[in-house]
Amino acid sequence: MAGASQILKFPGRSARNNARPTRQAKSGRATSATNCAPTLKRRATIWTIERGPLPGLIEVYPHPALLAFFANEPKRLEYKVAKTLTYWPGATAADRRQRLLKVWARIVAALESEIAGVAAAIPLPAGSTVGRALKAYEDRLDAVVCAWCAIRALQGRVKAYGNDVSAIWIPAAEG
Repeated sequence: MAGASQILKFPGRSARNNARPTRQAKSGRATSATNCAPTLKRRATIWTIERGPLPGLIEVYPHPALLAFFANEPKRLEYKVAKTLTYWPGATAADRRQRLLKVWARIVAALESEIAGVAAAIPLPAGSTVGRALKAYEDRLDAVVCAWCAIRALQGRVKAYGNDVSAIWIPAAEG
């Protein structure tokens, strides 16, 4: 994957250094990410986004983005299917599944407060759902979190943590 400096425009860099090489797309048409991403402004060690020509690219990790919603959570939000045994080691499989569904319900409610219709678009799975179907739901939830971050980026309401080579984008604190 190309570094942020190859995809995003950074202040003080020449157009030549900001350009990402043109590559051949699957359709056979040439594509380029040159000058298509937002411009960043450095404030202390945090980069903030300024709306620029579209389309643009940002990298989002859903878990840190979710922690922006749940600022009072400890170090992690227990929402990954594969880690339920780590989260709740003494619980039965059915109990772990119910706890996971409760966490997902909180996440969906938080996303609904930002994007109307999320709850209807990705209804929670039934309590008897297992295996791949749970993982598929987790993936849909992550996708909506990433879309929410993209919306916030277009509104200029995100922060990038990293440097001029790589950055992870999360929603900025409100207020």
